[in-house]
Amino acid sequence: MAPSSILLIFDRHVCLNSPTGAAPVRFQINGQDLLGVALDVPAPMLPVSLVAFACYGMLALRVAQQCGRAALQLDDWGGDLLFAIEDQDVIIHVTGWNRKAQTRFADLVQVWDSFGRDVQNYILMHFPGLRDAEWWQMLEREPTGQECQSMSAAWWFEQDAAAADESPA
Repeated sequence: MAPSSILLIFDRHVCLNSPTGAAPVRFQINGQDLLGVALDVPAPMLPVSLVAFACYGMLALRVAQQCGRAALQLDDWGGDLLFAIEDQDVIIHVTGWNRKAQTRFADLVQVWDSFGRDVQNYILMHFPGLRDAEWWQMLEREPTGQECQSMSAAWWFEQDAAAADESPA
């Protein structure tokens, strides 16, 4: 696969009342926006818990690397990011909006790592007392067996397959 263009950014102009607050995020691969559009957020961004999206997203990529697949819930939006490894690539399926994209796994890990560091720096600028918060460890550590089991569970992907079977061709 040719090198991909990956954009993963968040709106730095949002005033967070808490470190786990929501901020609009944009996730794009090769010009295709993967996240849905919320009515009160300029397109094509989706408000998600910034820390959870950054940290659990990086952890999900490591789970996918170990187990071949992983799922990341998108807060209250009713969708999930499903990551499936195929050779050197990762296929990303966003279930809430039925969008799919494919890119090099190593490229996505590099972009997500940078995104996670940006989120960490942004949060610590506003909440400096959280420098040692445990969730930052997810940006660097390997997943536990329990995390691998829960984030790569078959039911995530069976639901996805069932929904695909029900959708019109």
